Amino acid sequence: MVTFFFVLAAIAGYLLGSIPFGLVLTRAAGLGDIRQIGSGNIGATNVLRTGRKDIALATLVLDAAKAGLALLIVKWIAGALGGDTLGDNTAYQLGLVAGGAAFVGHCYPVWLGFKGGKGVATFFGVLFAGPWPLGLIAGVTWLAVATMFRFSSLAALCAAAIAPIMAFVAGFGWEEIAFTAVLAVLIFWRHRSNIQRLLAGTEPRIGDKKKDEGEATAAPAPASAPAVVPVPTPAPPRTAAPEPEPPAPEPTPPAVSAPEPEPPKAVHVAPEPPPVEPTPEPEPEPEPEPQMSVREPEPPAVQPTPEPEPEPPPTAEAVQVEPQQAPEPTPEEVQPEDEPDSSEPKREA
Repeated sequence: MVTFFFVLAAIAGYLLGSIPFGLVLTRAAGLGDIRQIGSGNIGATNVLRTGRKDIALATLVLDAAKAGLALLIVKWIAGALGGDTLGDNTAYQLGLVAGGAAFVGHCYPVWLGFKGGKGVATFFGVLFAGPWPLGLIAGVTWLAVATMFRFSSLAALCAAAIAPIMAFVAGFGWEEIAFTAVLAVLIFWRHRSNIQRLLAGTEPRIGDKKKDEGEATAAPAPASAPAVVPVPTPAPPRTAAPEPEPPAPEPTPPAVSAPEPEPPKAVHVAPEPPPVEPTPEPEPEPEPEPQMSVREPEPPAVQPTPEPEPEPPPTAEAVQVEPQQAPEPTPEEVQPEDEPDSSEPKREA
């Protein structure tokens, strides 16, 4: 019987949480389909990108309220109808199941093909309706991180992570610890694309416009701008057009006979000249080595010795001539006495 109540609480909470207030409010305000704007999310953060802060605030309050109301209504019904049978603790657990199912319904609504929001507003709503001290701590954490870093996704991740830690440290029951831990895991899973952008440094800050996601078409045209109506220009009066002359018959072109194909011409291919073999260059003849001729010394020329003229015979009156002294011979000219000088003629006495 108790299991039936838990299943019934989960179904009721899921159906209440799957109401897409962001889509309903933007369509009612004439802003179009919120899924075609910005990130395509139906949460309050994406509704704020339309430029309507009032619609974004209403979406935030209603998304948080549907999870809190699911917890409070199921807890009250369980306590009123089966207080003696179920007990206060079971009624509180049923309320937590309904609130958690509402959170899942917001993230994965059946009406929108299971494509919903990221669950930040419903997370705070169910915490404030149930273990409110944890909701207060998570809210202060979100405000502090958002103020310092101006990242809405980072603030939501820090708030979701701090809730189960504080539930364990502060000594809450296992219901609150398991409940906040499951919600934190789902929030991290829904923010996995934001985590990648945070690591890459491309996550937009609070107040920045996401031009790459088509926000230019999000805001409607201002109502105060007067509509420009084009003034029609009067058409010129029509005059009767002269009747066209009948076209002259076109001359038939003479029949052109197709030219007969020319016979293929014989192409004379000149034979290639035989390859010219290179003429070997004659090897240079070695130059004869110069022969040195030894000339024999010529014999000295013999000069003929002039014959002395015969002296006339001396007369009686000849004067006795004193013999001239010959120069003293050098040692080389000294000849032995026994060898007569053949070069001097003998004088007669």
